[in-house]
Amino acid sequence: MFKKCIYILGILNLYLLIITLTISITINFSFIYNYEIDKLNIVHSTNLPKETLYKNYKYLITYLNSPKSTELSIPDFKNSYNGEYHFKQVRLLVHTNYIVNIISLFISILFIIYSYKNNMLNKIKRPIMLSMTFPIILLLIFSLDFNWFFNFFHKILFNNSYWIFNTSTDPVITMLPEKFFMDIFSASLLIYEFICIFLLFLIIAPNIISEVCRKK
Repeated sequence: MFKKCIYILGILNLYLLIITLTISITINFSFIYNYEIDKLNIVHSTNLPKETLYKNYKYLITYLNSPKSTELSIPDFKNSYNGEYHFKQVRLLVHTNYIVNIISLFISILFIIYSYKNNMLNKIKRPIMLSMTFPIILLLIFSLDFNWFFNFFHKILFNNSYWIFNTSTDPVITMLPEKFFMDIFSASLLIYEFICIFLLFLIIAPNIISEVCRKK
């Protein structure tokens, strides 16, 4: 019974690790914005050069990552109270994700070590492989109606409508079109899959190493 509880909690924690690590990497995947500027023709929609747009985007990422409670001051865009409040809420979610990510990583390391010592590593493979179907389901939803998913996602995370930006009061939204978020979400699904593959490799590796050593 004890081992079963450890196993279930350990698997749930691994899922938490995969999700939070995916979010952490995606947030800091800032170089993709250079590609998006050209793909979505954001220079045309904002009337700002590519270098300026990237500078403003890097500022936003730095602001979201910063532990200091600084005032939002986007270099080339004004922002309203509602807009600034929304970014503060996003920053709080980002920091919460980082904390959960670190804790779940530590617990996952202990769980994998425990599983190795108790010959349970093979039991971890199937749940991780099963979780790899999750991005396929989300990708299907994206392809059907990303706008619905985008709105649903925000309504779950935020208890207000401050995330609905007005271009006249918060023109920063012109450099962050909805298609950009769709591409970011899609990229995060790929990152999710790579993390799952890496975890599977970590789980399989000890068996491969021990098999090689035994043959020698």
